[in-house]
Amino acid sequence: AQPVRFAVATDVHLRLPDEDLPVYYPESDIYYSCWGSGNQTHEAAGLLTQMLEAAAADGARFVLLGGDLAHNGEETQHRYFAFILRRFEQESGIPVYVVPGNHDYFDRVGPAEFKELYADFGYAEALAADEKTASYTADLPGNYRLIAVDSNDPGKNGDGLDERLFSWIDAAAEAAAADGRTPILMMHHPLLDPIPYAGVLMKDFIVRDHKTVAERFANHGISYVFTGHEHGNNITSYTAANGRVIYDILTTSLNSYPMEYRMINLFSDRMEIQMAGLTSLSPDHMPPGYNEAQRAAIAAHYTAYSLGFFKFSVAKKIERVASAENVKSVLGDTALNSAIDIVMPLVNEALNMPFYAETGESVASLAAAAGATLPASDYLSLLDFITSIVAAVYRGGEDLSTQKAPEGRIFIVALNTLLKYIVANTGNRVTQAQLNRIFGALGFQALNELDLYRWNRAYVPGADYSYAAAEAALAPLLDQFLQDDAVPDRDAVLISSAPTESGFLARARAFFQKLRAFFERIFKSLRKAGKIG
Repeated sequence: AQPVRFAVATDVHLRLPDEDLPVYYPESDIYYSCWGSGNQTHEAAGLLTQMLEAAAADGARFVLLGGDLAHNGEETQHRYFAFILRRFEQESGIPVYVVPGNHDYFDRVGPAEFKELYADFGYAEALAADEKTASYTADLPGNYRLIAVDSNDPGKNGDGLDERLFSWIDAAAEAAAADGRTPILMMHHPLLDPIPYAGVLMKDFIVRDHKTVAERFANHGISYVFTGHEHGNNITSYTAANGRVIYDILTTSLNSYPMEYRMINLFSDRMEIQMAGLTSLSPDHMPPGYNEAQRAAIAAHYTAYSLGFFKFSVAKKIERVASAENVKSVLGDTALNSAIDIVMPLVNEALNMPFYAETGESVASLAAAAGATLPASDYLSLLDFITSIVAAVYRGGEDLSTQKAPEGRIFIVALNTLLKYIVANTGNRVTQAQLNRIFGALGFQALNELDLYRWNRAYVPGADYSYAAAEAALAPLLDQFLQDDAVPDRDAVLISSAPTESGFLARARAFFQKLRAFFERIFKSLRKAGKIG
C-alpha cells in the first residue's frame, strides 16, 4: 500500500516581517539581534513560506504545525500567520492543521480567540472539539485521525493537561477506533524525557507524570505523538505495560539551528521519518534592516550563519546567567556581594580562557601543570565547547559519550582545571561555604560533596588535583546526557506494535490508573491544606 506522506514543523515563533530588528548586541555586525533561544523570529514568516512550498513540492498531502506559531501571542502576529497558511492552502490545495503552544496565548489571545483565528486550519472541519481548550479531532487521508491537543496552561510554560482533558482524549481515541481509524496525536509539550531526568531538570518542558500519561495514551491505541516546545530534534520511545510502543517525535524550532522540519511516510505498520532542512533564505524573505555583512553571510552559507547565530545567542545567555548581577539576584544575600564580585569575573575569565595557546595561559597548559592532558580538539574555549554541545543536542542524533567521543573527557578536564583556577585565584578572600553557595546559584551542587577535587588552594600535581575523582564522579552522569538512546532522533523507521495483553486486562489497567490518579489528587489537596504531612 502507498504511504500517507505529510510534513511536520513546530515552534515558528513568527514576528511581523516589517518589525524593526532590535539591537541587543551592537558589538556584532551580523548577530546583533540575537535573543536567548537563538530563534530568527524576524525571518520566521519567510522561513514558514519556504517550508510550506518545499513540503508541497516534496509530496506532502497535509502539514501539521505543533504550536508556538506566534512569537509572543499578539493578535496581529496570529493574523499574519493565518494569512500565510490561507494563501498556501489556496495555491496548493494542501490542508494545514495547527495546535497552540504556550507562546500563542500571550496578549489578548486565549483558546476561544485562537480557534477563531485558525478556524480554517482544523477547527472548522473538526469532528469533535473541546469546549474549554483549543483541542479537536479531524480525519486525515488513509484512515488516520488527528487528535490535536491543546496542552497549555495559559500564561505558563508548563502543561495544563488535567483529568477532564484526559477523558476527552480517551473518548477521541475510542471514537477513532470505533470508526476504524488509527489515532495520531499532536500537542505542544513533549510527552517523554528527551534526555534522562528531563522531568526533574526541565519540569516545565515535558508533561507532568509523563510515564503515566504515556501508559494511558498507549492503552487507547495511540502509538505516535508529535510534539515541540524544546526546540530540539529527539525521538523517544516508551513500552507500555500492555506491550504497545508509543513514540514521542519531538521536532526542532523551524527558525532556529538546524532550521529543520520532518517529512513523514506513514504505513499501516510503520512510520518512516526524514529530516528536511532550510539551507537558504531568499532575499525576498529577509526583513528590512539587514546590513550588507548579514546578507553576505546568509548568501555564502545560511546553515553556517544559523549555527553562528544560535551559538552567539546561547553564549550571551550563559554570560547573563554568569553575571555578578544575576547571581546577586538569585542569592538575595547582600552579605555575599563582595564574594560574588570576586568570584564572578574569574568565572567569566574561565569561560573564555583559550583551550590551547602556543604562548601564555591556556586550559591545556594549566591542566598539564597539574599532570593532566586536555584532549586535542577544534574547540576554542569552554564557552565555545558548551555552545557547540548545545547545538549538537538541538540537532539530535548526537553520541558524544566518553566511550565513543572525546567530548566527555574534554569537559571533565576543562571543568576541573577551570574550577581549580577560580579557587586558586580567590586566595583567602572567599570561603569554601561562600563558593558553594555561589556555584549553587549557577546550577552546581556543593562541589565538595561531588568530590570533583579537593579544596586546596594551590596547584599541586598528581592526586591532590583529583582528576581521577572528577572523572569517576562525572563520566557516568555525562554519558547519560551525551549519548543517544536506541531510537534515532533524526531519520528513523518507527515500527508500530499491538498490545500483548487482552482487552479486558488493558481496560482493567486503565481503570486502576484512573483510580490511582483520583487518590493522588485527593492526597495532594490534603497535603496542600496541611491535613497530612
